[in-house]
Amino acid sequence: MQAKNKTIEHAANQAISGAPGTGFLFAGLSAIVLFMLAVASLGLYHSARIGEDLGAVVDVDISRMELVRKMRDAARERVTVLHTIADTADPFEREALIGKFYGLGTVFLRNRELLIEQALDATESGLLERHRQMAIEFAPQQREVLRLIEEDQIDSARELLVQDAVPNQLGALVLLESFIEYERDRSQRVLAHAQEMAAQTRTHIALVTALGVLVSLGIAIVLHRHLRKLLETLVLARDGLELRVEERTRELTEAKDELRRLAHFDSLTGLPNRALFSEMLEKSLPRARRNNASVALLFIDLDGFKAVNDNYGHDVGDALLREAAARMQALLRGEDMVARLGGDEFTVVLADMENAHNGAATVAQKIIDSISQPFMINEIECGVNASIGVALFPADAEDADALIRAADQAMYRVKQHGKNHYLFHAPEHSDDA
Repeated sequence: MQAKNKTIEHAANQAISGAPGTGFLFAGLSAIVLFMLAVASLGLYHSARIGEDLGAVVDVDISRMELVRKMRDAARERVTVLHTIADTADPFEREALIGKFYGLGTVFLRNRELLIEQALDATESGLLERHRQMAIEFAPQQREVLRLIEEDQIDSARELLVQDAVPNQLGALVLLESFIEYERDRSQRVLAHAQEMAAQTRTHIALVTALGVLVSLGIAIVLHRHLRKLLETLVLARDGLELRVEERTRELTEAKDELRRLAHFDSLTGLPNRALFSEMLEKSLPRARRNNASVALLFIDLDGFKAVNDNYGHDVGDALLREAAARMQALLRGEDMVARLGGDEFTVVLADMENAHNGAATVAQKIIDSISQPFMINEIECGVNASIGVALFPADAEDADALIRAADQAMYRVKQHGKNHYLFHAPEHSDDA
């Protein structure tokens, strides 16, 4: 710096004296000013680019992610409404729910059309097209569920809903979540690029400051102030995006949990449904074989439940089913499972039993004794009994399907021989309990 000051002083002295070198001084000063202007222009250009990139982040978050979220929420609610339609017996409420189901479809399509109108890249268009193809595949399943409900084939409708419609809808929802994830990743890339450009701007400002010239110092101060404001905006935008990402992640987790509950648990009793029962039974058999143990399957039907429904209404019948489910759960070990297959049919899986015959007989009798106790529902005393068919693995069957058939056959033999007791599976159709 001292050498530079001496050079400037020498040039000034030459200018005053009219000696040669004055032109070189002015040329040097002009070069410094032009360099400052170039650096300032570059800094302003970077600042403008950062503003544009931040605008892109805001646009992606507010526009596209919001439209996809609305599509996802409408699709998820349609699944819930479809389950509710299958569970309601009131024709007027069912008609209103069907109207809501189609209304949600309109909301989904309207937001999808708004999304398509935007300038989408190949990945975004591909995700939407794959979702559309999946929707074409599972839409007939949903219509079939509604048709079965309208024809009062509720069990068939529930089975189709649980086994096909809901899993396919879940797959479609995963694509929408992938779209949101893609948008978030792209936003983060834009944000990272903006931060990189901000870092470059700081480097240019440092170069300007190093010249030690009043002009460069003034420009550095202006750019530094502008950059501080810009970085504050950048930090605020980043914090806002992080909060929104956390919120979207929480919503996604809740949606996945809700879909899993709808797909695997009975909405009335909270017990595992037919799908989860089949899955758990399939897993318990190989484990029992490895442990040289047995599995007992109890197939339970509530005798007299139809009369309760007919005499006191479905509200009383539903409350009785919930209470019966609670009574059966209270009698089981932690590793055992009770499931509701539909209507008044339940199953109990007793896993890893060393003395399966005696253990199953004990549990079956406890269930019969417990269910035979009166139910007090809304100050109404209701009475039902339990008919139970029992089958053992591997004694009666080598796989899950055969075990279910064996227990079901034993239960029907109980129905034929007076109900309110239990029988083990017997290929020769003996009456020994």
